[in-house]
Amino acid sequence: MHIINRIVTLSLLFFTTASCAQENKNAEDIRMLPKYGGVQKSKEQLAADKDFLDEILSEDKYRDNKRLASDELIKIGFDYLYKGDVKTAMYRFNQAYLVDSTNTDIYWGFGGVYMTQSMPDKAKEQYEIGLRENPQNTHLLTDLATYYMIKFQQGENSNTKELDQALSLFEKSYGIDDKDQNTLIKLSMTHLLNNNCKAAWKYYRECQALGGLPITKEYTAHLQTVCKE
Repeated sequence: MHIINRIVTLSLLFFTTASCAQENKNAEDIRMLPKYGGVQKSKEQLAADKDFLDEILSEDKYRDNKRLASDELIKIGFDYLYKGDVKTAMYRFNQAYLVDSTNTDIYWGFGGVYMTQSMPDKAKEQYEIGLRENPQNTHLLTDLATYYMIKFQQGENSNTKELDQALSLFEKSYGIDDKDQNTLIKLSMTHLLNNNCKAAWKYYRECQALGGLPITKEYTAHLQTVCKE
C-alpha cells in the first residue's frame, strides 16, 4: 500500500527540496510567516500595505468586494506554489489575509506552504486554526484529512485511528461539497487503504465523471490490481 502514500503525498506536497532551501533564507522576513507573524509593523510597512490595498481595491472588479480580491490572491498563491516558488506564494497568501482577514482559505494556503516545506505539523496547526473559524471550509477539511492519511502511512499502517480520522474528515468535506475532485480521489484512496474496494471504486468513478483531473495512471493501475471489478 505504500504506493498510496506516494500518490497522496505527491498530490499535496508538490515541492520539498527547493522549498526547504528558501526557509532559512527568509527566516527574518515577516512576509514568510502566516499573517505576517502577528508582529507590529513599522510605519513604512503600514504605508506600503495601505498603498497595496488602495491599488487593488480601486480595480472595478474588486470594488466593494474584498472577498473576491482575497480569493484571487489565494489562487495566484497556489499557482506559484505549484511552480515551486514558495516565497512568492506565501507573499500572496499574506496579501490575501491583508485584503480580507475573515477569508479562512488563507489557512489553506499557509498550510500548503508548510506541507511543501516538509513541516506537516505546522500545516496541521494552520488547518485547525481555519476550521475553528469556519468548520465548513471543505478545503481545510480535505487537507487536514490528507495530513492524517500521510501520518497513517508514515506510521507503517499501525495506527488505524489516524485512518479513521482521515475518513471522518473526508466524509464531512464530501457532505458539504460532493463535487470536489480532490476530496473524491482521496476518499477513494482512503477506502482502498481500508480494504473497502466497493467504496474505493465509487468515489473513483465520481471523480472520473467530473473530469478526473487528480486521477493518475499509477493510482488507476493500482486500484485495478487490488480491487478487480
